[in-house]
Amino acid sequence: MISQAESMQDIEVGLESFRDAEINVGSPTPFSTPLTAKSSLRLKYEAEVMVLRRKIGGLEEIRARLGLSSRKMAQLLMVDPSAWTRWVQGGDSAPPHIWRALAWYLALEEKYPGLDHQFWLSSVSRPQSEDLALAAQRSLRNEAQSLREELHSQLQKFNVEQLRVRELERRRSLRNMILGSIGGILLFMAGHLLAKFGA
Repeated sequence: MISQAESMQDIEVGLESFRDAEINVGSPTPFSTPLTAKSSLRLKYEAEVMVLRRKIGGLEEIRARLGLSSRKMAQLLMVDPSAWTRWVQGGDSAPPHIWRALAWYLALEEKYPGLDHQFWLSSVSRPQSEDLALAAQRSLRNEAQSLREELHSQLQKFNVEQLRVRELERRRSLRNMILGSIGGILLFMAGHLLAKFGA
């Protein structure tokens, strides 16, 4: 049980802290949050948080929508689980960058369903995981190589078709030349026969 002297001492310490807080704005008091002035930038961020909260929902609503436990949600955001609990119990009081990260995550998951929480959690939980930029670069390099190979294959097919068309044109012109020669010979023979037997 607290004695009256200890209680009075606590009150005096509290009043002294409150006076110090009035003099030095920004120091915490035991009674309330710190007395600090908010910058215009901070007010802008808080307004953006309100817009994001209306757009994507509250922290627990997002967690439920993703089907994650509080611990997994904290792991996804790379924060301590106690921070998540504190934010939820404080009425969605997460810092603005957490709200921005959640909005980006939900938009990314909607656009690319393969980049769901399992993808991100497995890359966070594996200490030897590859750097995402290197993995993306490797993926793009592989895709470019496969496109080059496909283009090369298509060019080869095109070249083969061109050779086939040229060969057909050569044969056609040779046939036409042979037929023209045969026709010329036949006309010559017909003319010669007519001259010989017709006269």
